[in-house]
Amino acid sequence: MNRVYAKNQGYALSQQAAITAGLSYETGPWVMGVNSAFGEDAGDVTVAGKRTANLYSVGGTYTIAPGLTTSLEYLRSITRNEAAYTSDPFGDRKNTSSNATLILWKTKVSF
Repeated sequence: MNRVYAKNQGYALSQQAAITAGLSYETGPWVMGVNSAFGEDAGDVTVAGKRTANLYSVGGTYTIAPGLTTSLEYLRSITRNEAAYTSDPFGDRKNTSSNATLILWKTKVSF
């Protein structure tokens, strides 16, 4: 088995990137918002290939009474790792990815 090693033999800040952006709007008892984040790095130091992550969320909060709120949020995560791969019987590499979808509902009491 031939091993392919990454060109980066360690992590450097120049090989990493992260970008986030968000926006929220408040009117009366409602607060609504959206958020997005993107991250990338050079990957594992022993296997060539970078890692990326894209994160998205949208949600809202309603103030029922002073100190009592309820929130609903939708989150989506899409990650890709070019270094982690599976091999088919013919020896072809395939990129792996992990995706997640979350829906969160919470009620908060503050006093």
